[in-house]
Amino acid sequence: MLRLFAVLSTAVFLSCSTEGSSGTDAGSGGFHDELKFGSSFTGFNLVGEGTSFSMAATSSNIAFRFESAAEFGDRFLRLHVYNSGGAPYGDDDYVPGQANAHILLSTFRITHPGSYEVRAYLVPPGGGSEAHVITAPIQITN
Repeated sequence: MLRLFAVLSTAVFLSCSTEGSSGTDAGSGGFHDELKFGSSFTGFNLVGEGTSFSMAATSSNIAFRFESAAEFGDRFLRLHVYNSGGAPYGDDDYVPGQANAHILLSTFRITHPGSYEVRAYLVPPGGGSEAHVITAPIQITN
């Protein structure tokens, strides 16, 4: 319960209307599937965006910005983190503040240096079948 509260209290959500757009073409103002990392965020913008981060500079906290072409609806975001050998490193769930949200900013922790893969999924209530959205690599150094 405390972990869920911490995740909810640190997440920032953006809800945008898709009226008049296809929802998939960023060039026409729509949304697209994207996962980016940064050292922190201000408002709805990542700060220090990249794919390689120092544990010392980030205190092991990695900010992320997830965008989905589809609205969250009643689903939540699940991040699976895997190390370079393909072994699971960790999982975190993030519940959007609004059903019509497309963008979510929050943080997760990686406390060991190495190469990782972060896989983003949208998951229906009750933890049903996960729908893979996007995968992104990340490198953590000392």
